Amino acid sequence: EEGRQAKTPFTALWALPLVLVLGLAVRLAHLAAIYRSPFFRPMSTDPGLGFDEWAQSIAAGRWIDTSPFWIDPLYSYLLGVFYRVLGHGLLIPRVINLTLGLAAAYLVALTARRVWASREAGVIAAAASVFFVPALYYEGQTEKTALTIVLFALGFELLQRPGTRVAVA
Repeated sequence: EEGRQAKTPFTALWALPLVLVLGLAVRLAHLAAIYRSPFFRPMSTDPGLGFDEWAQSIAAGRWIDTSPFWIDPLYSYLLGVFYRVLGHGLLIPRVINLTLGLAAAYLVALTARRVWASREAGVIAAAASVFFVPALYYEGQTEKTALTIVLFALGFELLQRPGTRVAVA
């Protein structure tokens, strides 16, 4: 039971916010490192270029295209809305992705805490999520992995909660 856990740094109320802040710092450092890199711009063979071009089209008001699409549309629509509001910029998808990555870590913490009835398990799970190098890499790209992970984490968290409204969501 959560109230009977031994007191460790992982059970402190500040532990989860600290892990999320450290995750943000690592993501911002990664973003600063790749910002001046030639790999910051999507290449012609990069799927990120497809998402970026489609999002620009959506931002310009072409919400439905006449040709078939070969990539999942949700990420392009998300980017398109942000491009419409903020303008086009290759920093925007990365900031969205790092925000989604941190949100996924928080959801993972909630799920782990609920499943194991342990604040410590939640903090450890969040730490594993924010310091997982492949996730960090994909959050630095213009592509859908961060959105997929946060939606999966949200779905899994909602499945753990009782109630019909949650089940429908």
